[in-house]
Amino acid sequence: MVAKTVAKRSALSGALRKTCSLARVIKAGMKTRLRSLPAPSGRAELLAQARSALDDMADALERVSQAIDALASSSAEQAPAQAPAPRLLTVPQAAKALSLGTSTVHELLRSGKLASVKIGAARRIPVEAIDAFVSHAEEAS
Repeated sequence: MVAKTVAKRSALSGALRKTCSLARVIKAGMKTRLRSLPAPSGRAELLAQARSALDDMADALERVSQAIDALASSSAEQAPAQAPAPRLLTVPQAAKALSLGTSTVHELLRSGKLASVKIGAARRIPVEAIDAFVSHAEEAS
């Protein structure tokens, strides 16, 4: 999810950069065009206001682009949230945790050496049962 968010922010940042570049091109083109036109006095004021508005727009877009870049880089630096460790393990997960095969774990369950709980048709091994089994095995050694 974090990767998708960073990708979206990065795409948005790229789009804003293009928009800023476009605003600069429009601004430069309008300045060139305005200089070449003889403007009547009423139009001159209107054109000056348009020029000022374009300057403000380009500055605002630049600030937004910088803010999004900062946000995207700070999001990328943050570690993704870790999911809490499961408290109940499946037989394959318990086998992996104990470095044993699944058939050995099934045998430990059948013999009662490893505790488990049944939830509907599913058999789960509590993490505490694995810890207790390991502790008991260490004491027996």
